Amino acid sequence: MKSRALERVKALNPDLEESDVAIRANRTKGSAIINILATGAEPKYTKIFLDALIDEFIAFRQAIREQAQGRSLQDFLGEVVSRQKKMEESLDALVKVDAKVDSLNSLSTKSDQERLLTRLNTLRAQRDDLRLEIKSLDASDAARSPLEAKRSAFEQEIQRIETELKSHESDLY
Repeated sequence: MKSRALERVKALNPDLEESDVAIRANRTKGSAIINILATGAEPKYTKIFLDALIDEFIAFRQAIREQAQGRSLQDFLGEVVSRQKKMEESLDALVKVDAKVDSLNSLSTKSDQERLLTRLNTLRAQRDDLRLEIKSLDASDAARSPLEAKRSAFEQEIQRIETELKSHESDLY
């Protein structure tokens, strides 16, 4: 650093006569503080040389930081590339699943679902009609019991169809 500082002084102040400068640096324990003592015969030259030395030290430290940041940046970019690769693999897997879903969604599966939905809607309408009919009857009416049994049968069939429709949905995923 001393030689670079000397070159800087010559480049910035070509009119100054070169003079010997003794440099002593001490680091304060437990901190990042560095005390620099410059002594020389010519005070103006000594000050300019000390300033140049400090500038060189700052430039050196900055270069070290940039190198460290470069390594950190490389590590970061490596992680980004790794995650991008995983994301692309996941996307490929998703495309395969979509293809499987499309194959499962064949015409026969769709027609089964449509048939079940039609049957389900019909049963629900019949059940609702029975409910209204049952409500209009007295609790002691003899016709009420067979209607309750029929409504219960509709409920069971509705539940069975709903379960079957749910299983068709789960097959897709």
